[in-house]
Amino acid sequence: MRIHSYGEESAPLVIMLPGSFCNADTMANIISSLEAEFHILAVDYSGQYAGSETVFSSRSGEAEEIIRYLRAHAISSVALVYGQSMGGEMGMELISQLKQNGIAVGAAFFDGGPFLRFPKVVSKLLGNKFKTIVGNLRGKTLEEALRDEPDVYQDLLRLMYNVVEHVLRDHEEFKEEVGSVMGGRVLPLPSDRLREERAEGKVEKLVSQVCRKLRKGKEIEVIADELEEDIEEIRSICAAAEAFAPDYDEEQVFHKLMEMRGKGSGNENV
Repeated sequence: MRIHSYGEESAPLVIMLPGSFCNADTMANIISSLEAEFHILAVDYSGQYAGSETVFSSRSGEAEEIIRYLRAHAISSVALVYGQSMGGEMGMELISQLKQNGIAVGAAFFDGGPFLRFPKVVSKLLGNKFKTIVGNLRGKTLEEALRDEPDVYQDLLRLMYNVVEHVLRDHEEFKEEVGSVMGGRVLPLPSDRLREERAEGKVEKLVSQVCRKLRKGKEIEVIADELEEDIEEIRSICAAAEAFAPDYDEEQVFHKLMEMRGKGSGNENV
């Protein structure tokens, strides 16, 4: 771990904890605004800066490093613990250890990182996206908002895992640890499920159209031409429908098609 000190040591102490894969530099704009009035300790986590001789092992281990620093400098009170994103989790662990070690804590402020300094164009894009999300959530539960407008929401967790995959591509053991901190594994996201349901709805409609034409005795090529659909898609539906001729029950054909494609329909045919 590396700890940067700013401001007068006699001033009230603020400990600043950055988010994952960030360092003290990401909080520079806040530090510059506060250092005239406060003594600031800004942290770089172990393993997350060039030249680090240790790796990030756990939040409790990082908090212990900060406690050792405070004791070595005879610091007995902290005015504020500030944490961004994962720094909020670090902050809660740190406060617990501060109290255990008899070091007084005046206040805590945790946030998701809105004070990070982004280029203006990025700030504008993120701001507009945030306003859209807030507007869509008004008067709705999260599930309702995701169902009504799934395309508005980006799969942020998946993007975060992609970042982890890239940054830690040569460090499998660290990647597993980060994965457990972020939720263990990538779970199916609501937007994934909704997109899949929407796609299946389109397939179900196509199955219905194909079945109606099969009842009229039309050939695969004719059906594909009339519906303006890919002939291989029509061929696969016709293969599923073959067992249900001549009535071509649409629901049974759809379930058979999903079974052939390796997707359970969630229903049982009696």
